[in-house]
Amino acid sequence: MDAIRVAVVGAGGAGIVAAKLLSEWSDLFSVDVFEQTGHIGGTWVYVEEAGKDEFGLPIHSSMYRNLRTNLPKEIMQFPELSFDAHLHSFPTHKDVLHYLERYAEAFNLHQYIKLRHFVEKVSPRYDSDGAFLNWSVRVRDLSSGASTESEYDAVLLCNGHYAEPKAPSLEGMDTFTGEVSHSHDYRHPEKFAGKRVAILGAASSGQDIALDISKFATKVFLSHENPRLSCKDIPANVTEKLRITRLSQGKVAFRDGSEEEVDCLMFATGYKYSFPFLDESCQIRSQDHRVTPLFKHVVNIEYPSMFLVGIPFTVCPFIMFHQQMLLVRSLLMDECRLPSKEDMLADEEREYKWRLQRGFPHRHAHKMDFLQFKYMASLAALGGFPPVSKVIEDIWMEVFVCRNEQLIGYKLDEYRVVDETTYSKKEGDHPPMEKRDRGYLGMFIPTAIHEDRDSYLP
Repeated sequence: MDAIRVAVVGAGGAGIVAAKLLSEWSDLFSVDVFEQTGHIGGTWVYVEEAGKDEFGLPIHSSMYRNLRTNLPKEIMQFPELSFDAHLHSFPTHKDVLHYLERYAEAFNLHQYIKLRHFVEKVSPRYDSDGAFLNWSVRVRDLSSGASTESEYDAVLLCNGHYAEPKAPSLEGMDTFTGEVSHSHDYRHPEKFAGKRVAILGAASSGQDIALDISKFATKVFLSHENPRLSCKDIPANVTEKLRITRLSQGKVAFRDGSEEEVDCLMFATGYKYSFPFLDESCQIRSQDHRVTPLFKHVVNIEYPSMFLVGIPFTVCPFIMFHQQMLLVRSLLMDECRLPSKEDMLADEEREYKWRLQRGFPHRHAHKMDFLQFKYMASLAALGGFPPVSKVIEDIWMEVFVCRNEQLIGYKLDEYRVVDETTYSKKEGDHPPMEKRDRGYLGMFIPTAIHEDRDSYLP
């Protein structure tokens, strides 16, 4: 029996765990991982430059110099390899990159990875009767400029979704005289010394960059429509504002009618899902941050030998990549079977409507948060492999609560996994956290979702 030929696009966290889990069965799989940069690690590779790289391609990484993870390493690591024990629970981006490098070395994955290889086109191939045969993948060697086209039985898209910035069009943008940027290009805070800065968007990146900039900026306005931050340690020069509605020369206007003079406007408004190398015939569509048609957020329903690994966001990323890849491997090995195309489409639509009915906006079709563990359990049930340990969920919930109480202080805490159901925590040098029970989560979750989350993915 010939080996199953698998093309993997991207050598970040998703790509290298794909290589690891497939190469464990080297007699069954032949794996090629294509990485357009000169280094594994994906978004965790910090570069000073912004804009274009040496080959004229957009800089992939969104790392900034002072970034530390917003999840502890204890719930970020792949199950086969732990982070270095001496590291703090909330490591730097350098620590995470080093971890991914260690992972690749430990499992001899570099033999499968082709660096500086840019995927130009992926398209399905058909026989003379119009039936699907396999995949054509055209790749350009950036060093030599030569392109080659090869056939594969399966394609895994592991190219990440933090590389193509998304920004709204604001009234008066053409009249604004200040500096405009996106968080994707943010690197260090010193350039904002003595300036008044408006940041539009207050998800994790917007919050963390606001804190970073506040050490040098005169004033930071954090503009968003989310519930107001409840944490007690927001710096005095950071002020929450409602959504920006209009710009005019050196001013921004907010939804409440107030105006502020600012020197800089930064969009922390997220990213687009982007698959420019996919031929239209692959039938993957992305509209307003929803990718379709996907079964379980990972399987291309039209062509179930194409898998999009890493689409869900607000998750424990490496753990989710691992669970998705276990399912992918089980499917490729015929250890489990997918439902019919009609049933997969119905399942996708049912989940989407579940979200809309409970207050999720369309653009949050892949947002997981507290749903991620039910989601990963559904992958395990379908693929026939063990689910994620309960302790991972418990630590995630604890961090969620603590971040909402102390936006700076929570990263000073240290966690340790004792066993599959137990962890210990040592609080850092910050005011004591309030003692709260799990019901406290209801303050941050819409009531309809909080009371009905068990109905998600029945």
